[in-house]
Amino acid sequence: FRKKININAVNVLKRTALHFAVAGNHISAVDFLLHHKARVDIADKHGLTAIHLAAWSGNLEIMLMLIKAGADQKAKNQEGMNVLHFAAKNNGVRIVNYFIRDLHLMELNKPDEKGRKPFLLAAEMGHEEMIDELITLNLFTSEKDKEGNTALHLAAKNGHTDVVEILLQQWEDINEFNQNCETPFYMAVEGGHEKCADLLLEAGSDINILNK
Repeated sequence: FRKKININAVNVLKRTALHFAVAGNHISAVDFLLHHKARVDIADKHGLTAIHLAAWSGNLEIMLMLIKAGADQKAKNQEGMNVLHFAAKNNGVRIVNYFIRDLHLMELNKPDEKGRKPFLLAAEMGHEEMIDELITLNLFTSEKDKEGNTALHLAAKNGHTDVVEILLQQWEDINEFNQNCETPFYMAVEGGHEKCADLLLEAGSDINILNK
């Protein structure tokens, strides 16, 4: 006889077979699971649904399959991150373009629980292509996160020279402090990122500004 299998069974992390199929970019497995009515919006213990994993992997084909199956396009994990955050953080340009250019879901461009919009995450990770695309999509922001860091702070802190160079073309006040009274230049120097520090100095960073 044939035993009935629970296609939505979860492991200790509350992840289903669909979570693993999507995370592994296994298109045929995703198709099989969706054909057998796997639930698309089950969240694991961190609030991650399959659509978040598709955004992280950058697989647009799987993303389209999930959305066709009814996945919640605006779902957030426990850290307040949606598909746009995950795509920006992992350089998923095609995913960002789909949600912004095709679906016009500009409301996804919101801060997560740390106060970071997708633009700040892309800057922190040093994704030059993503930064360029977000600027083209009018998703550039000079806003600060909850620690007072701007995209320029985060890029400088992590030594992302190419991103710093792009941001300097958009920036007005390069001597802004974060909550620790650190400027982007200070963070570049502190991290030993000489090229970033040189760029910021050439752009007018105050070398003698006090860290209070």
